[in-house]
Amino acid sequence: MVLRFYEDRTYAEIAEILACSEATVRSQVHRALAALRVRLESEGDT
Repeated sequence: MVLRFYEDRTYAEIAEILACSEATVRSQVHRALAALRVRLESEGDT
């Protein structure tokens, strides 16, 4: 998440840095965003 949004790196750049496929980066970013949404929504319910 930090590489994608804070450092504004592309998926291809992140994949190269982490030595994994671009598809892996995309899926992990997608999962992290989903988890953040759930967390933020649950905090908003309190």
